[in-house]
Amino acid sequence: MTAPIDQFIEAISDAKSTSDLLVRFKAFVAQFGFTWTSYIVLLRAGRKLSAREGARLRGAPEIAPSMYKAGRPLDFDPAIWSALKRFEVFHWFDYENAVGADMRSMFESARARGFIDGIGVPVISAPGDTAFFGLSAPGIRFDVSPKQARILAAVCQATHRRFNELEARPAPQARHVLSFRENEMMRLVCAGDSNAEIAGKLGITVHTVDTMMRRVFRKYDVHSRIEAAILFQADLVEPGTVGPSRRKDRKN
Repeated sequence: MTAPIDQFIEAISDAKSTSDLLVRFKAFVAQFGFTWTSYIVLLRAGRKLSAREGARLRGAPEIAPSMYKAGRPLDFDPAIWSALKRFEVFHWFDYENAVGADMRSMFESARARGFIDGIGVPVISAPGDTAFFGLSAPGIRFDVSPKQARILAAVCQATHRRFNELEARPAPQARHVLSFRENEMMRLVCAGDSNAEIAGKLGITVHTVDTMMRRVFRKYDVHSRIEAAILFQADLVEPGTVGPSRRKDRKN
């Protein structure tokens, strides 16, 4: 059983970004038939996060749009929290009839999208730091063996731990100008990705990519993707020397 886990941990150890990590995670769980994935951080340093704060993969906003848009802390029913606190892999549709109105709407949305079963994998990286992975595929019931459950639990745990490491790492380039997320986006821009492709890889909407791009334009004082990409790449070579103030100096 340890072979696939060890192989996965080795594969994600050299992930250069959170988006790269999540691409590798989704590819791994696809081997088990899971084509839909959700990853939400529920607690950070003991504080409940909202769905908007905690969502790391866009699966959750797709089936729980009201919870995502509300911006309030996730308030799962006691039955769900009880399952999460056991830190055991479980079938989340087993709790469909034990939840209140808010959670029931999530199940209704999932069924409307063709989901009839799903696997929940709670993980913890430190006291007060809890996350939840949801794995599923439309129209499929999953018969997960104890061995497969242990593999999924270990893989989700490793993914959460590695995500925290990458997220906590200071943005190494252009950090005086761009945020960590903007930095990730610009790397994909430089790789030639479209806004739709960037949205898919970062787990955000195309609208969010557009908004981030406009912020980058303002910070670099440019009006096109090409100009922004040129300055971003220049900043990779000589960090701290290219930014809005420097461009204004050049104009004067």
